[in-house]
Amino acid sequence: MADRSAYYLGREKLRSLLIEHENAKFVETGHSVGEALAIMFPIVLAIHGETKLLEKLESEYIWTAEGWGPTAQEVH
Repeated sequence: MADRSAYYLGREKLRSLLIEHENAKFVETGHSVGEALAIMFPIVLAIHGETKLLEKLESEYIWTAEGWGPTAQEVH
């Protein structure tokens, strides 16, 4: 049975979009809990050897709720 977790579904969707649009790059964003997921996604891609997807990662923008760590301006 194929793994249907959010990581695998997201990776496959991203992979198919980047095949369809071969010159495209992608930007990743996250806020609060999504910030943690945004940070982890490229790490897991690297662990899985997804170098072609990582090469297409243009940038990553993360921010936390006010008062909880750096602001978006400080991160990017």
